[in-house]
This record gives sequence, structure tokens and C-alpha cells, in this order.
Amino acid sequence: MVYVLRAHSAGYAWQKAVQLIFARGKTVYDGKKRLKEVLNVVISIRNPDMTDIIVRNFGDRTMIEWMENNFLSVQPIPDWGYSYGQRLRSFLGMDQLSEAIRKLQRNPESKSATVMFALPPEDHRHMPCIIALDLKIRKEKLIGAAFFRSQDGFKKFYADILALGKIMSQASMALHIPVGTLVLSIVSLHAYTEDFKKGKRFILESEQAYRDDTA
Repeated sequence: MVYVLRAHSAGYAWQKAVQLIFARGKTVYDGKKRLKEVLNVVISIRNPDMTDIIVRNFGDRTMIEWMENNFLSVQPIPDWGYSYGQRLRSFLGMDQLSEAIRKLQRNPESKSATVMFALPPEDHRHMPCIIALDLKIRKEKLIGAAFFRSQDGFKKFYADILALGKIMSQASMALHIPVGTLVLSIVSLHAYTEDFKKGKRFILESEQAYRDDTA
């Protein structure tokens, strides 16, 4: 089964993802870690670079800053041996993001402006959760698509979306076009046992925040 969600921005995508985990998630064990997991989730985010009321009220600023640094800095994360920024900007000496932008500048309808984050021979300590990000220009907007092998839907999902949105914003500025939709394909969307109470409380409180915002 494939689950398809649509959201206006990062916070609402986060809210819908957590709702789905608790409504449809199955219990699995990753080693000794117990989690609720939903397989094969596709989430479309219309404004991936926008900070909304859900993120402002419930997001962890430290997590957002950490994730931005992970995507924008070439300095490796100590426990990983790399960062997403390093893989974007200095992957075996290649600046993948700049090359993707050049492809789109040369051919705005290119189908090959894709950056890879995984390097299997070196990722035995930590396989990236995000395997690839694809960029395309369609209908005069920059659209993105990312493939996730795994995503912690409660703790950091919104931060990943905002970081990917920031990468799209950088590319869109170089291409002089607006940012469009970001579509995420997630194999394992999950939450860990230690976050169950917080996750359920987040659902209730974020739903109230949404009602207040739209009243």
C-alpha cells in the first residue's frame, strides 16, 4: 500500500506524517529500538522553504539549526564521517549542486539534475536517510523530489523539509525562478517509543493551533 499526503508547508507535512504514523503505523523493532512504522509514504509540500505556525510553535530551533548546518556545511558530522553539505558540495571533489544548476541552465528541461548522498563503500557507520535529491524546472518553477530510505517522522521531519527547501531556494536564486513543490518518497516513516507521548500530544496541540490560525 502507498500513502499519499499533501501539505501546504513543512509544519503541516510534519503534522500529517505524525498523524499517519499513529493511525496506521505497525510495531517493528530495529535492533532493540521499538517503533511505529508506515511503509511507502509520498508527501507533497507546496512551499518547502516556508516556516509556518506549526514549526514556529512546536519545532525545535536547535534541531532546525543543526539540520541547516548539516546541509550547508562541508564539515563532517563526527559520528557519520560526512555531512549532507559535504556530499552536496564536495563529493569526491565534485560540487554536485553547482553541476545540477549548470545542467538546468544549459537545458531547462533536463531530467538529470540529480544529486546523490549515499556512498556505500564509506557509509557503513551511517547510511544517509536521504539517498537522492532531484531538481527539475517545469512550468517555470523549480520542483524537487527526494528519496528517503528512512525518516524519523516526529523528531526531525520538519527540519529535513526546511533544509531541503533551503537547498532548493539556493538553486532557484541561481536559476532566477521561484521554488515550487517538493515531493518526498519515504520507504520507512516512523516514530520511536520514547517519542510516543510527545507525538500524541503534538497531534492534539498542533490541530488546535491550526484551528486557531484558520479561525
